[in-house]
Amino acid sequence: MTKPPSRTKPMFPWLTKNLEAFALIGLISVASGIAQYLMKMKAGVHFSILALVGEITVSFSAPTICAALVIDHAPIGVTVGLAGVAGHMGARFIGLLDNVLTKRAAALLDAAGDKK
Repeated sequence: MTKPPSRTKPMFPWLTKNLEAFALIGLISVASGIAQYLMKMKAGVHFSILALVGEITVSFSAPTICAALVIDHAPIGVTVGLAGVAGHMGARFIGLLDNVLTKRAAALLDAAGDKK
């Protein structure tokens, strides 16, 4: 007897559905992080592998998070554009996202406390 094929859902359907877009966003983000670090070196900062990795990580994570949040709610061109803006903002985007999520969580917790 043969076993029927598994019909489980993928863990990240938004990622597998738009893999090309995320690959493009990731490639551009890494290149942006390297370019940003080279500009800092040109301004007089000494080379540090840790700072380079940090710059690439922030430049990669901000647009990837933005694209993951927007991908199902906007056309792909808008998604890539917003990811580009988030990548340019870098750590500021992550801070703004943290503020929005913190306020939303506080409001939800307050609403849940009022129901008791």
